[in-house]
Amino acid sequence: MNIEEHHVHTDTKYKIMQAAAELIARDGYHKVSVREICDAAGVTKPVLYYYFTDKEALLKELMNETAYHANELKNKYIHPDQTLEEILRNIINLYVDFIENYPHLVKFSALIQSTNVPPRIRQMKLERYKVELGNFVKLLERFQAKGVIDQSHDAKLLARNFLGSIMIIILECVMLEDQQCELRDQLNNFVEFWIRNFLKK
Repeated sequence: MNIEEHHVHTDTKYKIMQAAAELIARDGYHKVSVREICDAAGVTKPVLYYYFTDKEALLKELMNETAYHANELKNKYIHPDQTLEEILRNIINLYVDFIENYPHLVKFSALIQSTNVPPRIRQMKLERYKVELGNFVKLLERFQAKGVIDQSHDAKLLARNFLGSIMIIILECVMLEDQQCELRDQLNNFVEFWIRNFLKK
């Protein structure tokens, strides 16, 4: 495969994934047909099946793409030598960067949290959530041991409070399509509130 063929190949796959993400976010996984995805992407069914064995495989690929870009951004923004304040502020930068650069994955990712999806995909999502939450809990516990956060606070509860609040703010702005929402400002205001209330001076 030459460079031009590779570009067409990856561009076609991207168009299919983008169309699927937008349709699933709008209508839900089970209501969207393969035909609708093909029509939105401007491809035939054989072309879609060349890249994906079925609709569930397409959904899995979208989830993998979301995780891949999220991990890329973690490596960009989060480093072991940072203070907790720096990490928390950079988590906000990470989310804003993801939203600005991968808009087709934002609504999809938010919807998949609660929509009815195949059991294998639901389990996959649950396992990823457990890993992400567990890693953040360990991070907070590490800074508790350093005296940055009061030891009396439950680290898992703090992690849920921080990550859950971020998701609510994003859902309000992105899912409700609030044109007046200044997402970066709202997220920055929240992280400064969190730092003031939970980090020791």
